[in-house]
Amino acid sequence: MSRFVAAVRAGGAGLLAAVLLSSCTSGSPDGPLPTEASGGDVVCGMATKDVQTATGLDVGRVVGDLSDVVDDDGTRVCEVWPADQGVVDGAIVLVQTVPTASAAGAALREEVDAAGPSDDPPDETFEGLDAAGWLGSAADDEPGTTRTETPAPTSTTRATADSSARSAGGTVVLVSGQTAIKVTTAVGAAGRDTLDDALALAQQVASTPTDS
Repeated sequence: MSRFVAAVRAGGAGLLAAVLLSSCTSGSPDGPLPTEASGGDVVCGMATKDVQTATGLDVGRVVGDLSDVVDDDGTRVCEVWPADQGVVDGAIVLVQTVPTASAAGAALREEVDAAGPSDDPPDETFEGLDAAGWLGSAADDEPGTTRTETPAPTSTTRATADSSARSAGGTVVLVSGQTAIKVTTAVGAAGRDTLDDALALAQQVASTPTDS
């Protein structure tokens, strides 16, 4: 469990507000922190070193930009690809943001509230946060379910036998103000809490300017 999530569960919303307002640099030996991804390399609104910690893979390239709107719903999409595509052939982290007032945003809102038509309720909710998480990577989503109404990755992620020690990744949806943020990790580093890491990355996206 990340230090942030443990602290929120112990300390409540007051501590959450203090942490989210902090402008310190993200990242630590323990894993991603939910603060602005500043003071270092940033990919898709997240600290590069934190993406690498969460997935156990080096970052290679970025596809898309969170400053660009890709559809009428106001969706923004950004993908992080690995340096070694022999391990994972596709994006290792997919970030999507969408206004909560849009149809896609409302669908994600329902998923967080476990009130939507999907038969896939959250595997985890996070006390003090408007967020929920599901274990399993984007490739596990069935077409047509509520969670895939926002754009899917541009390629199918395929982990090889070399990644057998890693987890299958997961998806977290965080509602922050007027924006729903969806972060999907294709793989999780061995020994780490996939959903806690994805949550911290989503919080970095929420607090980092969209041109990062």
